[in-house]
Amino acid sequence: FTGGSTPTVNGTTPDGWTVDGVTLSGDTAENTLTFTVSFPATEGGKAELAPGWDIPEHPLAITKYPNTNWIGAAGTLTITLTGSEYGDIRWTVNGSPVTADADTGGAAYTFKGDGRSPGTYTVGVRAKTTDGPWYEDWVPVKVIGANLDIEGAYTGSISAVVEGGLLKSISTTGSTILIGRKATETVTLNLDRDGKLLFRDKDGDSIPIGSYGEFQLINTGTPPSVSIVDARKGTYKQEADLDLLGICDPETGNWSGQEWTPIVTGYNARFTGIFDGNGKAISNLYINTTDGNSGEGLFGAIGGESTVKNVRIASGFITGDNNVGSVVGYNNGTITACSNAADVFGTDNNVGGVVGYNNGTITTCSNSGSVSGSGAVGGMAGRNWYGT
Repeated sequence: FTGGSTPTVNGTTPDGWTVDGVTLSGDTAENTLTFTVSFPATEGGKAELAPGWDIPEHPLAITKYPNTNWIGAAGTLTITLTGSEYGDIRWTVNGSPVTADADTGGAAYTFKGDGRSPGTYTVGVRAKTTDGPWYEDWVPVKVIGANLDIEGAYTGSISAVVEGGLLKSISTTGSTILIGRKATETVTLNLDRDGKLLFRDKDGDSIPIGSYGEFQLINTGTPPSVSIVDARKGTYKQEADLDLLGICDPETGNWSGQEWTPIVTGYNARFTGIFDGNGKAISNLYINTTDGNSGEGLFGAIGGESTVKNVRIASGFITGDNNVGSVVGYNNGTITACSNAADVFGTDNNVGGVVGYNNGTITTCSNSGSVSGSGAVGGMAGRNWYGT
């Protein structure tokens, strides 16, 4: 028997498959029939996946949908085939047919994140060349998401930046707010009707601090509801691990990224409240300034009535002039149960792992970071002046 034949896979004929020139021979039905299958292109004995992909770098912006705690991707990602002379191009997302971009002759597909749940989607394509062979390939497209619980009067849109599993910031119609939290965690924020960040209500005796932006409100207050003076004498408690968004180059060890503004620094300025770090980690603390001896650290200077406790600095790099420490630059208060693993460098005097200049009390603290300076350098405190 010689003639045409119809190929099937699991009983179904794949679109575009043909078999030509089949010859069956033999005198019984028991004979073994051998097929030779030739792929359109092979490399090393394996079918070559083609055509290739041209996927540009493109951060997906994500937008919060009203009345939910979910942020879904609202950006787009255009995926374009390399090569040419394809007579028939068919795109799919997770196996379902989709429509290619009309103005590209089918050679590009724009994946739209709007309305999709976070997760990984598979965009596939089958393309037939003008001389007949079919090619296919797939690429994963990840829709990133984060969780927000918004308190307050704001009802507008929110876009966010998520990189490497970290929710770095959000933008409202009124401001950009640094976050520094794992994208898998729910971040609670209090936004006014204009989208500006406010302190949240107290949880027990303390105002919760769960983001970079909330931490910095201690410096600025939220006038007129909370003045700068009142903010700097409040009682606060860190509720989650925070990434302060400094970036260390793993090859050179050089630091860059977001520079931290110490909490209350400057001549004759002090934090006079209570801050409980709650044992939560603070990572990637980056300070790079030499603006005098006003105090450089997570807190620039704290007064005699203040307490800073249970702060755990997991990583970072702090550079200053005088009175430089990871937790507090200039201490007149009480520092208890704090630890530091960041590196501390001072161009002048009073440089310490935990405290630069101590005129208060330090108890049960530890340092494992490197410390260097020109004079009055110590693992715990650079200079202890009438302190304990």
